[in-house]
Amino acid sequence: KGVTRVPPLGITAQLWKPILNAAMQKKTVILEYRDAKGVVTQREVEPYEEKNGGLYAYCESRGAIRFFKLESILGAKMTNRMFVPKWDVKIQ
Repeated sequence: KGVTRVPPLGITAQLWKPILNAAMQKKTVILEYRDAKGVVTQREVEPYEEKNGGLYAYCESRGAIRFFKLESILGAKMTNRMFVPKWDVKIQ
């Protein structure tokens, strides 16, 4: 089930797979993420695009598009919550 694809540089296949599958199914993802200060948080996001070493995603808690460095993503889990895309989903 799902799609197999070589993950982009900076992230493992194990972490990339739920992000890829969520984007294709228009479902949100819970990211465990370490910010620039080293603080680890969980963010529910709508994944839109992988570019420039990061994930562009709409962050529910911030109410805006955010850039998440791939190397700083510590965990990723697809939810069952569907989203209506606000922009084109470019992850394929």
